[in-house]
Amino acid sequence: MRDVHAEIGPVTEEMVRRLNAGEIEAFNDIYHATFVYLCCLSMYYVHNRHDATSIVNDVFYAFWERRKEILFPPLPWLRKAVKNASISFLRSSLFKETALTVREEKTWDYLENHLFAPDDPLRDLESAELWERISRIADSLPPRCREVFKRCLFDGKSYMETACELGISPSTARVHLKHAVDRLREELDAPLFVLLMLFLW
Repeated sequence: MRDVHAEIGPVTEEMVRRLNAGEIEAFNDIYHATFVYLCCLSMYYVHNRHDATSIVNDVFYAFWERRKEILFPPLPWLRKAVKNASISFLRSSLFKETALTVREEKTWDYLENHLFAPDDPLRDLESAELWERISRIADSLPPRCREVFKRCLFDGKSYMETACELGISPSTARVHLKHAVDRLREELDAPLFVLLMLFLW
């Protein structure tokens, strides 16, 4: 079995060329390198982990379908697709039968523009250096704590799912996750820490 946690890192031009050629391994590499970031991006809009994960997976389905058209770097395409899909999800779920007022339209415009402001903390989540820091924090944790943390963050699993897979109680898994979160709080800047917590919890 491949260690997907080791694949967190930058997306290279070679990966995109292999993707264009239809290599599923290249698709998997890009998926694992950007999945958590894109889920955080979607969470910024929908505030629901399950919905964000579904939106990102739907975007990656479209990404694969259009693999021959994808240019390097692929992140702008993925960012735009996730943003649009998240907003479409909110519009359909919250305002399905209600016309938006002028005030609501202005609120949506502000939300869309704010995400791409120069000081947007989400941009920092694109940094390979950040993921190296997170990987180092994870590697410094005790073995079982590290396994719980990686499954929750990198695999997108809940602590309940992780507990079931590892054969431990949910309360034990939660304690391990809390310990990892405490380490993140010590090491990361506040905005980045909050965004990651949205995804973890």
